[in-house]
Amino acid sequence: MAARGMTLPAKLRVMFDSNAYDEILRHNDVDRIRALIEAEELVVVTTHVQEDELRQIADAEKRIALLGVYHRVGGSRIAPGDVITGDTTYLSRDDLLAGVAKACCAALVTHDRALAECSTGAALTYDAFRQQVGLS
Repeated sequence: MAARGMTLPAKLRVMFDSNAYDEILRHNDVDRIRALIEAEELVVVTTHVQEDELRQIADAEKRIALLGVYHRVGGSRIAPGDVITGDTTYLSRDDLLAGVAKACCAALVTHDRALAECSTGAALTYDAFRQQVGLS
């Protein structure tokens, strides 16, 4: 509990693009991200898109490792059709991610420039995210 007059940090709501899970693994940040979630400083939003993309990785060892990261990080799974207005049937994966991130998150964490550009909300590289939440 914070002392009177002390301001608690606001929760940061983010969505990780599938390529961000590579970075989480590379930096060995799973436990640190879980600690931020458990401390209620971070909320992770996800969709079926990230899991689908990770399941399509041809290299079995990499696929298993990244799916493990995805499941350990967890998050609040949101169906794109629940937060994006209009028909989502023909939207690309990037459009689905960008739409959900815009509707639900402060930032979309991605290294995909095209996705970052189609996201009308804030987009962060994984390094910028790490810096913002104090992991670097």
